[in-house]
Amino acid sequence: MENLTVFIIDCGDDKKKDVQRLCKSFQAHEPKFIELAGKVDFSQVVCDTEWKMFLYSDEYLSGKLMEALPIFLTSYYSEQFDVYGLVKVEEARKNDPTRVWECPRIFRKTVEMRRNSIEPLSIQGLEYTRILDGFLIGM
Repeated sequence: MENLTVFIIDCGDDKKKDVQRLCKSFQAHEPKFIELAGKVDFSQVVCDTEWKMFLYSDEYLSGKLMEALPIFLTSYYSEQFDVYGLVKVEEARKNDPTRVWECPRIFRKTVEMRRNSIEPLSIQGLEYTRILDGFLIGM
């Protein structure tokens, strides 16, 4: 996917971190990968592709999400939306149930970001949708 840059954010836990698995989860599609080190100011992240995606170093894409992603970023859909939310699944730990939530992770390069979080500075005027064909999996 020449039109996607994936920014990898350090999860802060070397035991959970698996950048190789994250990159492999993109299968044959080869976006541009950039690792971000230290405290990140997301408002200053520069992207030269049409889309930017933010993932933590302990996350990876499900197979179904990888199948759906090129469709959402290169077809009719790509002209309709500015931000894509992903359903994130976190494995259960001890007696906690599996946690599931939605998080915005894919943005058109023109979307201005907040400084300290993976969120648009303003949602006014942005077209937002969810990709429900797969999951972003966190450990």
